Amino acid sequence: MRQLLESINRINHAQSMGQKHFESHIFFDGGVNKDSSPTDFALQLIGLFSTTLGVDIDRCSKTRTPYGVSLAWKLKADLGHSGMTVRVHLKDNFKV
Repeated sequence: MRQLLESINRINHAQSMGQKHFESHIFFDGGVNKDSSPTDFALQLIGLFSTTLGVDIDRCSKTRTPYGVSLAWKLKADLGHSGMTVRVHLKDNFKV
């Protein structure tokens, strides 16, 4: 999981030097419990965000979706550039 996030972070820094804009989407099957809270495995991934991507994990946008929950963070970028968005889609097995 850490390697995936480190790769996303490298893409974020590389894209700030060019004209292209990237987004990252991570789909997590069985990512939420019956009460729509993240499972332990989802929390393990999200817990790596602060050390690997340098974001505050509490400052995300949370959206309820037909398949579960979507969490999004905006990554930091070099001065004068916008960082990429990382979105984690937590699928609810009872909905899909």
